[in-house]
Amino acid sequence: ASADRLRRVYRAIARLAPGFVLHCGDITDTGLAGEYEQYEQAVPAALRGRIWHVPGNHDVRWDPTAKGRYREHFGAAPFSFDAGGVHVIGFDPTQLLLEPGHCGTAGLEWLDRDLAAAAGPAVLFQHFPVGAEHDYVDDQSALLEVIARHDVRALVAGHVHRETVTPLDGLTQ
Repeated sequence: ASADRLRRVYRAIARLAPGFVLHCGDITDTGLAGEYEQYEQAVPAALRGRIWHVPGNHDVRWDPTAKGRYREHFGAAPFSFDAGGVHVIGFDPTQLLLEPGHCGTAGLEWLDRDLAAAAGPAVLFQHFPVGAEHDYVDDQSALLEVIARHDVRALVAGHVHRETVTPLDGLTQ
């Protein structure tokens, strides 16, 4: 059922012929190998290699080997790339076997260095949203401080199972 729905959504996205697609996590329900196989079968050929992923809590929370399994399929996060004059950052505040998310000093230092080296405006994508209505990242104030020092125009997030647009001090989430 959910794999069929995802297949239909991805086919609709593929018809738009995007340069790339951002997936904000919860690729699986419990991070099991078979769930990754189901996901990969739902991705049409037209989008293979064009979807950038970050892990969600469902991908890493249930099993001590889950984060490694995620990395086997999609590589490590954080990462960044440039497309169309925009610097895109895939960030990962998920914690193995825990919630809420946590950026940590090393993650925030990486983000600060990456943003400082960016040639243009940036978009950050991750699983957990931030801001006044959200407490899914326990050090979100430190994350927002790093973002505020740079030309980050948008934060794209998942987790909440609904579409919302939130202004955050010049940044749109």
